[in-house]
Amino acid sequence: MTGFAKIETWDDPFMGWLFTLWGAIPIRRGEADMDALHRAFDALKGDYILAIAPEGTRSWDGRLRRAHPGVVTIALRSGAPIFPIAHWGGENFGRNLKQLKRTDFHIRAGKPFYLNNDGTKVTHEIRQQMADEIMYQIAMLMPEEYRGNYPSMEAKTEKYLRFTRV
Repeated sequence: MTGFAKIETWDDPFMGWLFTLWGAIPIRRGEADMDALHRAFDALKGDYILAIAPEGTRSWDGRLRRAHPGVVTIALRSGAPIFPIAHWGGENFGRNLKQLKRTDFHIRAGKPFYLNNDGTKVTHEIRQQMADEIMYQIAMLMPEEYRGNYPSMEAKTEKYLRFTRV
């Protein structure tokens, strides 16, 4: 398993060593980091699981942010399945640690699926719609108070999703 980490992480020698040990892929945020994308495609070809936060970062309050369409580029070009996983409760960790209290983390997994554009030209708007469809699959797994930018399941679409058999 691998995933992206902001390149600034390697500015700290210990953290850089640790993230290298874990096999994390350094990414330059705010730009099209082709080196990071190629490393991600290589990892997927090597049968690694690529963990991605579609929002591009962690959420400090635990609520979902709007997804960036980069996750769609990786999914479409690699053909890899997407396995939605939601987690919540971690936003309390720092405060609880200071008070020596236990933090309850929750993890829930959804149904795997592929992105499918059915030959439609994938514009920026369609990539964003696909990214939002991915996020709704994650939001469905979470309690309402954590859904953030994806609160209403009535707005959920699945036009570009093709579910797999488990």
